[in-house]
Amino acid sequence: MVGLRKQIKIVDVSPFQDGNGFMKANEIVLFFGWAEISATSSLRSFFIGQDSLSHTKTFRIRNHQGIAATVNTRIIYDGKQYTVNSIEKEKEKGFYYIIRASAKTDN
Repeated sequence: MVGLRKQIKIVDVSPFQDGNGFMKANEIVLFFGWAEISATSSLRSFFIGQDSLSHTKTFRIRNHQGIAATVNTRIIYDGKQYTVNSIEKEKEKGFYYIIRASAKTDN
């Protein structure tokens, strides 16, 4: 089953101000492991004069703890950062979570 899975890392990136007043990112790893990844539809958006393409993927992971998404939750997969849109617990199997996330690429 591992052959169908790819390695991902789920992190919470929280900004903080250091002693010199500079803003830095504090990265806390929430999950590091394997996920079944499937591509869903792409979304083209036009926002403030910029045309962009958002690539959405669905990540299915097995996890015993819960993962709660905040606005700072990111998935790092294949050299890209994906912003988490939703996290749902799969009803059929007790410990599987379905995470939908999107990576924005500018054209």
